[in-house]
Amino acid sequence: FQDIFKFARTSPVPRQKRSIVVSPILIPENQRQPFPRDVGKVVDSDRPEGSRFRLTGKGVDQEPKGIFRINENTGSVSVTRTLDREAMATYQLFVETTDVNGKTLEGPVPLEVIVIDQNDNRPIFREGPYIGHVMEGSPTG
Repeated sequence: FQDIFKFARTSPVPRQKRSIVVSPILIPENQRQPFPRDVGKVVDSDRPEGSRFRLTGKGVDQEPKGIFRINENTGSVSVTRTLDREAMATYQLFVETTDVNGKTLEGPVPLEVIVIDQNDNRPIFREGPYIGHVMEGSPTG
């Protein structure tokens, strides 16, 4: 039992604390103008002076390009146009901090963007008509 604690103190691999903090971003589909619209913020508690935030992934620098962007100084994430959940329900983005030369200082850290459904499509019944019966006084369920 004591050997476990001894190993933990003398372990040659130092534990690195992440300073970039990202929470999932929830965005309702079919939002109207104006765009761009701020939708979230990335925080870096130990960000060196002069460093910048960088955002990558599908919806940023991969198709469909240009949907999301980040303010490289403040970490504010914005959406540039209306989203459609039926086209894409989630976006997996990555945030990192870079120095002035573009060299990665920390990250990439995953940032999930979830598109919230707005029930904007009529139901489609492929078969039918559907006929159902419920007896009067039936129990719930």
